[in-house]
Amino acid sequence: MDGQCSGDEASGEVKSAFFVLASIGLLVLSQSPYSFGHLAGIALVPWLLVTMRAAAIRALLIGGGFGIAHAILGSFWIFDALGGQGLHGGRKIFVAIAMACWAKGVIFAATGWVVWVVRSSRYGLEGNLALALLAPAMMFGLVEFWMSHSPWGLPLMLLGHSQSTVPGIRQLAVAIGVPGISAFLFALNLSIAMALRGGARHRIRALALVLSWMVALASGQPVAEMFAADDSNTSERSLLVVQPHIDPRDRWEMSSQFVILEETIEETSRAIEDVEIRPNVILWPESLLTFPFSPEDPLGRRLQDQVDSWNVPVVLGLVRAAKRVQPNGRRLYRNSVVWWSPLVGPVDWEDKVRAIPIVESSRGFFGIGNALSDWAFRGATHAPRVAEGIKAEPLRGEFTLSPALCFEILFPGIVSDRRDEDSVAIVNLADDNWVKGEAVDKQIIASATFRAIEQRLTMVRVSNGGVSVAIDRYGRRIAELPVGEFGHMVVGVRAMPRAAMAEKVALVVPPMAAAMLVLIVGARGAKGLGLQPAAPYWHQPLSSLQRGSRNGSRNRGSGAESIGEWIRLMRELGLHRVMPRKFRVKTHSDHKHPIAKNVLDRNLKALRAEPEMDCRYHVHLLGERGLGSIADFTG
Repeated sequence: MDGQCSGDEASGEVKSAFFVLASIGLLVLSQSPYSFGHLAGIALVPWLLVTMRAAAIRALLIGGGFGIAHAILGSFWIFDALGGQGLHGGRKIFVAIAMACWAKGVIFAATGWVVWVVRSSRYGLEGNLALALLAPAMMFGLVEFWMSHSPWGLPLMLLGHSQSTVPGIRQLAVAIGVPGISAFLFALNLSIAMALRGGARHRIRALALVLSWMVALASGQPVAEMFAADDSNTSERSLLVVQPHIDPRDRWEMSSQFVILEETIEETSRAIEDVEIRPNVILWPESLLTFPFSPEDPLGRRLQDQVDSWNVPVVLGLVRAAKRVQPNGRRLYRNSVVWWSPLVGPVDWEDKVRAIPIVESSRGFFGIGNALSDWAFRGATHAPRVAEGIKAEPLRGEFTLSPALCFEILFPGIVSDRRDEDSVAIVNLADDNWVKGEAVDKQIIASATFRAIEQRLTMVRVSNGGVSVAIDRYGRRIAELPVGEFGHMVVGVRAMPRAAMAEKVALVVPPMAAAMLVLIVGARGAKGLGLQPAAPYWHQPLSSLQRGSRNGSRNRGSGAESIGEWIRLMRELGLHRVMPRKFRVKTHSDHKHPIAKNVLDRNLKALRAEPEMDCRYHVHLLGERGLGSIADFTG
């Protein structure tokens, strides 16, 4: 007997591990660079099924491990990035796991615990179907919202980012943001998981959310285009994007600055000769020149002379001097975007306000960030770090641009602060030489796609060592340059207003109406769909269960006749670990009638009599309690 129970337990553990691994694989495939966005609607279901059956601590640990594995496998480039910053061996692995735990482990651990809470009878929440679904989904969305706005957030590979390649769903970002899309997808996954565990009410709810997702998928793009603002009254501006190809080993060498500038000037001159229309501004990438200089310095005079000869302003990323030094001796610099005009020189600049924590930022997190950086990077801690600016504002020259320096494009609040009503485009100046491969570029571009949609403004990205791309206000790519070589492209942009409230409402109403329709029809018992919901507790017939209460513990002959039958029934009940001595079922009432009780020893068949009956159960030896319909336990 004990051997058979141990075998069942081992089999259950293997099955749970397989489910969690399957969920990780589906979630990674739904994100960039693979971009199978439609998988996000079911990616979390296997993990949620395991979490629903787990105890509290186990649900917490499984969720944390799930999140860390998802972050590591989805952001495998982090090891190259940390290696490029001077980390090796165990320290590199530790920092990568710590970042993965912070970015994904915490949110999935906390959400797994909340799922357990609403499924546990100890708190009496599962009977409230709306709360059982909305509480975990809302928490998931709120944590992602915090990650998207906190200075210490790492909002890469949010669940909503998986929809960057799904045109209809991504338009919802205008109304509810990426965290709102994440909450919607989480609710969809949770409803499907609950439906798979049984119960007509769960199936109705899952069908409602699936239909809502399908309606949003079909209606999002047409509705967005229907409410498109008229751009005939605004003048078009032409942006010439010049992508250099600079060896990363030369970027931080003083002797290389003139060479880098001359090569970029040469490529820009060829681009100006190639284009038919003279551009209104030239875009160069982030940190093109990495040593501070002024217009009076030789480097500054050379740049000014060339801008004067083109008679076209240049927007470029420069390093500016910072006035302070950190206590550990680390030098700081300002990572800035500068508008350099003909005859005038620099007319406006904006500093980077959000740098990559630990790796690039000089901001401490209650001392933990700098301490971890000092321990991890050892001698490399004295390399220059970014002193973040205080306020994000638009970049104003002959016209207005909304700049985002590399990492800043991940944060919707920063891009919104840099946007003005007169802004003609979001410009993302980036340097991607710090990591190999295009995976990180594609993940950043997935986030940048939502910035264009949220602001209803064209996003133009120019990168050294990465992907330079232009994305229109609906999230569609309109131009792109090959990676790893000199190149240029011209992008026409216009000032556009933000999305109106009417557009936001029109995007949200169709999927909500579809979900409500299914719920209303299900509540009325749509027999044609086979979705008759369970009646309230006090309307359920108690005859069969009460007969079990009167006879179950005494009439052993009507129950399981053998140990094998007993084990088979227990598997159906989901009790795989320890044999219970008693299985107590207590039904609800409207307080006008006594609460019926049923204590079963080996007579478990009585539980099959009322599949729609909601009940509480308590399994002795396990100390396990729960709340749900009989169908949840008997299938």
